[in-house]
Amino acid sequence: MLKNLIILLVVVTCVLASQESKDSKDKEIRKRTKFNSHLRKHRKNYENLPEEVRVRRRENYLKNLDLIEKHNKEGKHRFKLGSNAYSDRHPERFVDDMCGTKIPQMTRSLPLPPAILASTTPASPAVDWRPNYTQPIVNQGQCACCWAFSAVSVVEAFNEIRGKGMTAMSPQNLVDCDTTNSGCNGGWPRATLDFIKSNYGTKLANSINYPYTSGTTKVAGSCKSPPSVPLNFTTPFQFFLNGNATALKKIISNYGPVAIAMQVSSSGLFQNYKTGIFSDASCPGPNQCGTVNHAMVAVGYGSTAGQEYFIVRNSWGSSWGESGYIRMAMGNTCNVACWAIGVE
Repeated sequence: MLKNLIILLVVVTCVLASQESKDSKDKEIRKRTKFNSHLRKHRKNYENLPEEVRVRRRENYLKNLDLIEKHNKEGKHRFKLGSNAYSDRHPERFVDDMCGTKIPQMTRSLPLPPAILASTTPASPAVDWRPNYTQPIVNQGQCACCWAFSAVSVVEAFNEIRGKGMTAMSPQNLVDCDTTNSGCNGGWPRATLDFIKSNYGTKLANSINYPYTSGTTKVAGSCKSPPSVPLNFTTPFQFFLNGNATALKKIISNYGPVAIAMQVSSSGLFQNYKTGIFSDASCPGPNQCGTVNHAMVAVGYGSTAGQEYFIVRNSWGSSWGESGYIRMAMGNTCNVACWAIGVE
């Protein structure tokens, strides 16, 4: 009897071990399948990368996938996450590689004009400049030059909205030639607008004559001098808003799209944003305007079901967020309402 019981226990143990091994293999297969689908969807080829790098990218992707699924299942957030081209990047490394905004030690900020501050000059209830600014979403790639893309977007929008042309300008021109900023190592939108005015007489090459390459090479190239086109602005401006969301609304309403500087945290939420009204508790507090690392362009604001938001244009391609845009909760969410930089 005892012998039979021992045999039975051995058999059961072997069966359970075999099932556990099978489950482990099935789980590994599912992981590989998900990662391979991600690579195909975003046309990524890691065949020439070292094995340890491929494994690390897969682990990053699976961790981000866990974050996405957990966040969406919680059902308490006003925004959803989703897998995108950047979901195989570690959040901290991703921020280092993609966020290149640096506030200069000495920035020239103008006080807000009275018309912006005056309560008698309210902002429009809702503004969306996207129908008037039709340049497609661009992708800065693996170069931390968001400062250049945001400055280019501001002058493109300025020209198109005022009926002065809809030419796509060249951020590569700035990455290569702007000596006041640091190419793929960061910069500041106002500094590059000043550089354009001082060095090019408010002209810049278009994206056909001077195509973007640093997103692939990861470095600035040598400065070239192709034909340039007029940008039609006379004066760059920069307002320090100190978190005043109402002032930012008024500036967007009166001036059009403006560059803003915000803080992208390493929580992975912004990196994997898909849709909805974004907020991130891990961002700096509302009174920490000195902490910013990413430049984008505020193109409008509105509300949904009583929740107000800013509409912000990113430079991470159209597969990120809401076709390249994000709606950020009204207020100073992640320092979005600290700076407004534009031209007139």
